[in-house]
Amino acid sequence: ETYKHLAATGPLWGDTHHPVFSQTDGRYDGHWLWINDKANDRVAKIDLRKFEVAEIKLVPNIQGAHGLAAYLPSCKYVFVNGELETDPANNSTDPEKYRSAISFLDAQTLETKFQVSFAGNADIASSGKDGRYVFSTMYNTENAVSSEGMIERDRDAVGAIDVPLAEKAVAEGKATMIHGIPVLESEK
Repeated sequence: ETYKHLAATGPLWGDTHHPVFSQTDGRYDGHWLWINDKANDRVAKIDLRKFEVAEIKLVPNIQGAHGLAAYLPSCKYVFVNGELETDPANNSTDPEKYRSAISFLDAQTLETKFQVSFAGNADIASSGKDGRYVFSTMYNTENAVSSEGMIERDRDAVGAIDVPLAEKAVAEGKATMIHGIPVLESEK
């Protein structure tokens, strides 16, 4: 009974990689810990005062919830990389059209507010400290489906998102809605 609400999002196990602590005014405050579950495409919020899961949500339109970070300095969002490229609209089996998405979740409710899609695989996430940019390392910008193709370039890219600009684009209706989530293409 205690874990019934958690089981609604998937199995009672996960593949966690990148926990991140909440901050206030640039200092860790000991309140929340957010953690990804790569195997089940979800993010959890743990109350560090009780050491209990306070919230857990599936993240739509992604595959492989990997890199996770808090949007600083406010922790307004936590953002998670959908590492593995896919077609979130399920319209194509053509790898040339596959993309990964970085999802911006409300830090308190874990509701997905918007996503930014990239060509390539989004790996590790980080945030600037001034409330403007978030970053993701990217690999397989070749959009290859074989190991040889994926390592054709020995260095790929860093994706940078200007968060206020992305929020403005979403508010102006410049996003494509996929499964009820506004998705911006990084190139646009």
